[in-house]
Amino acid sequence: MRGSVVRRGKRWYCIVDSYEGTKRKRKWHSGYATKREAIAALTDIVGAINRGEYVPPSKQLLADYFDTWLKGRATQLRPSTLASYRMNVEVHVVPHIGSIRLERLRAADLDGLYAVLQSGHRPENQPQRPLSLRSIRYVHSIIRKGLADAVRKGALSRNVADQADPPGAARTRAQAMKTWTGEELRRFLEASESDRLYPAFLLAAMTGMRRGEVLGLMWRDVNEVKGRIAVRRTLIVVDHKPTLSQPKTDRGYRSVALDQTTLAALKSWHARQSGERLSWGPAYTDHGLVFSREDGSSIHPEHLSKHFAILQAKVGVPRIRLHDLRHSHASHLLTAGVNPKVVSERLGHATVSITLDTYSHAIPALGGRAESRPALGSKGQHAAVRSGRITST
Repeated sequence: MRGSVVRRGKRWYCIVDSYEGTKRKRKWHSGYATKREAIAALTDIVGAINRGEYVPPSKQLLADYFDTWLKGRATQLRPSTLASYRMNVEVHVVPHIGSIRLERLRAADLDGLYAVLQSGHRPENQPQRPLSLRSIRYVHSIIRKGLADAVRKGALSRNVADQADPPGAARTRAQAMKTWTGEELRRFLEASESDRLYPAFLLAAMTGMRRGEVLGLMWRDVNEVKGRIAVRRTLIVVDHKPTLSQPKTDRGYRSVALDQTTLAALKSWHARQSGERLSWGPAYTDHGLVFSREDGSSIHPEHLSKHFAILQAKVGVPRIRLHDLRHSHASHLLTAGVNPKVVSERLGHATVSITLDTYSHAIPALGGRAESRPALGSKGQHAAVRSGRITST
């Protein structure tokens, strides 16, 4: 095997000669801006051939590759995840680097993309809001997954995303996570008790259920006699429409104990919903959902979050996300000495280590306190807010 570089006009080219018997095969590799770039490329090509990792040149553009890749992942990803991947690729990746050939993509191209997304500048000189660092890292993870499949299937010799430098998190997890104290939670719940969606917020606060799990809960999953609910589904958004789906992991399927206050609120809510059903008559759409709009249709997750923000402003408590009710619940349990394994199962985490990794920074004394306190492992034991403090009942 022989290799050389030649100049044609203003561009440099790599030439690789190989032989099968006495027959020579010559392959040209597209032009490079400088002789140094051409020599470096030639070294990579020859090395890849010797290692058996050589990938023949292709004219496939990055945009075309990701379109094909996403179509191939349609049966492997949750609909909401697939929609999110496609939106990020089409909005943030393709307009900037979609015209680059897949085989020519370099880490520097990705670094440039992340800088543009962070600055808010776009092609056509139309400024847009800069992406958060978290969103940019999400874009990076999508690119990395897509290129990893290209390597696995032989379309690329290496994943250049591994050499790229996406921006680091602007905030640590501890800084990003906000929680309410027991007193703040009590204030919010007492002030919101007359609100139609109060039972949904109470359930989220007292069980640590995710927003989609609360909105996907059905009455057949509520056992009023045993005081437990079964988490079996979640409400997600696909193409801007609420859609019922399954939990992401097997641990997402779980049974959660309710305190008497939350159970009583659900019973009262059930009676109110029955009244709405009678009021709407034939126009009522009964999907069996615990939380629905007045006509029985599902509540859009974003509507619940926006309504939560409105109530916070009225009450005057520190501003948190709806998801932070889950963080507050977990933090209260752990600081009360509840065994991390019990908390992990209640939250539906895949492993206990996820629970510890998520909340250890928020609770500096977690390691000592959780191990020194007795574990609350019996059925029916759970945390409840009582007069602004967390107690185990």
